[in-house]
Amino acid sequence: MFRRKKRSIPTLSMAIAQQKLENNPEILLLDVRTPAEYRQGHLPGAKNVPLEQLRQRIPRFLPREDPIFLYCRAGHRSAQACEILMEAGYRNGINIGAVTDYSGPLQTSDPPEGGL
Repeated sequence: MFRRKKRSIPTLSMAIAQQKLENNPEILLLDVRTPAEYRQGHLPGAKNVPLEQLRQRIPRFLPREDPIFLYCRAGHRSAQACEILMEAGYRNGINIGAVTDYSGPLQTSDPPEGGL
């Protein structure tokens, strides 16, 4: 019997991701939690694209070359989001895990209308 090979999901610790975000403004930061969770506190500069909407909104991501850092509450949804991006041909999605691991102050605001 053949087993489908599970793809390895690129990951970074939140601490290293924070350093990279400070040094590279080209990194797209995606919060894949619900809008309600996003409003409660999100990383500065993060765009809210809930996991349930990711497949429909992928065509808005440009360019494909720049890194896309994804996070959620615990790291599970962001891992799923990385899988979705990989299935769509993106090789630049990186799971940075849980918002609770972020050491800086969180922003509290509504997701922008229309999102990405």
